[in-house]
Amino acid sequence: MLATRRTNGRTVSRATFRTAAGLLSVALIGAACGGAAAPTPTPGSSPGTSQPPGGQATPAGGGTPTTAPVVTPAGGAGGATLPDGSWTAGTVHAVISGPVSQTIDAPLLPANSVSGQAQTSLIYVAEDTATQVSIAIYPDDVAISVTTATFVGGGGSTADAPCDASITRADANAVEGRVICTNAPVIDMSGASQLVNIDATFSATR
Repeated sequence: MLATRRTNGRTVSRATFRTAAGLLSVALIGAACGGAAAPTPTPGSSPGTSQPPGGQATPAGGGTPTTAPVVTPAGGAGGATLPDGSWTAGTVHAVISGPVSQTIDAPLLPANSVSGQAQTSLIYVAEDTATQVSIAIYPDDVAISVTTATFVGGGGSTADAPCDASITRADANAVEGRVICTNAPVIDMSGASQLVNIDATFSATR
């Protein structure tokens, strides 16, 4: 659990904040199920391959979904297992409320959005390139990480931040869902930790 504190009243530099933000972002996604962390993109880059969890590269934007069945937990809650392959389009709408607040609308970054070995990573990057929402979908869990120019944070149902996830569509062509986190920890540029609520609706298509 992140402790609420200030770094002895000193101001954290933007470079230090971004480094810490990136590490926390990856840690929050990985902690959701104890699984592999979602890849962190470099906005504006176009790598030739995407690296799915587990280490097997899949051609970016050109992966062909397999015929493996889509599996969703009973009752529609939690995560889903999607066929391997790349995701080429989609959007996220995330509302962060509390001591820090922001509304984010961002498109999918295809180069870093992929399903592989029963895990799915969806990366959404806004036009300012400093704002990113990462969604990690596991067979029985969904985790979210939010990175902006002024704060970073997130959670998953088995991480420190309690989150509820609902996958409303999961098939070989598309995935849609919603993640709601209550009292999710975020760190701002001063180094202080705050608790916020995150409500994100997302989609992705092949």
